[in-house]
Amino acid sequence: MPHYQVHAASAADAGAGVFLSGQFSSSAGSRPFKLYLPPGYSPEVPAPLLVALHGCTQNPDNFASGTRFNVLADAHTFLVLYPQQTSQHHSGRCWSWYDPLNQQRGSGEPAILAGMVDEVCAQYTIDPTRIFLTGMSAGGAMAVIMGVCYPDYFAAIGVHSGLEYGAARGIASARIAQIRGGPDPDLQGKLAYASAGPAARVLPVVVFHGTRDYRVAPINGEQVIQQFARFNDYADDGLANNSITAIADSIQTSRAPGGYSYVVSTYTAKEQVVMQKYLVDGLGHAWSGGSAAGPATFTDPHGPDASAIMWDFFAAHPKTSLPVLHFRRPGEIFRAAPAALKNILPLRKRKHDR
Repeated sequence: MPHYQVHAASAADAGAGVFLSGQFSSSAGSRPFKLYLPPGYSPEVPAPLLVALHGCTQNPDNFASGTRFNVLADAHTFLVLYPQQTSQHHSGRCWSWYDPLNQQRGSGEPAILAGMVDEVCAQYTIDPTRIFLTGMSAGGAMAVIMGVCYPDYFAAIGVHSGLEYGAARGIASARIAQIRGGPDPDLQGKLAYASAGPAARVLPVVVFHGTRDYRVAPINGEQVIQQFARFNDYADDGLANNSITAIADSIQTSRAPGGYSYVVSTYTAKEQVVMQKYLVDGLGHAWSGGSAAGPATFTDPHGPDASAIMWDFFAAHPKTSLPVLHFRRPGEIFRAAPAALKNILPLRKRKHDR
């Protein structure tokens, strides 16, 4: 069974909530994390959960400060889980999205992250139809992988300055993909659908990328959209029949107050928004609209507020259905249907209450 322990609690960097530090361990491995509990959270009321994956050289404190997700959590009463990559597992503290072992369900870092979500859901009263995921850079690439391999876990995902599924299969090809983009996104979408297996479902996605991102070139943001268009095309009815495409149904241009202009491309299916892409003119490799105050890193306050926009997108895309059970694979915990969780969670004594 996974080991979960809260080591310490401290005042959050914003608001009146609490920032908890913990360590998650399972047969797949272990990672530290931080979990933000907003002041409005009550164990009696299921709350949304946002999983936020930091980029290279970052940590939960950097990412929380830069994105201001904790401030949003205070306003909208959702929990924020910040998994942490360590220098022990990657010298640059990057999520290893380019490792084939980390591109499949039940293996490596994806299994650790999924297990961490399971454990938070077991310890807190989480609404399983409103679990969302986002990430920046290497965290964005890992968010894509998690969306592909665990679409039954997440209602919707956000990808900031990330790369498509299977963009690389090693460090050398990762460097090439960051500059030139990955393989054919249409093919990667087909492979992504195969990776999802019976868990495949149409997954809403919102993408942010800057035109001056020289670390992860803008083509990668476009490839994420193209890959998920094909993934969702298959997930819609099991056929590659262009029921969902990477052709935008609307394109709008706007400007952040006193900042950069940006283009919003919106992709719909059955009169519902499935994907959106924000291409921000002048933005580099930085979180759009993020706070520049320390300890934040890789942020640019001149762009549109990616955090607020993503949350609005997530709030509009709860998951409408869940399978009854996903029987566990080796080292993996099953996911239960909402009714089952509703019956279990209020009865459990949560470890943080001890």
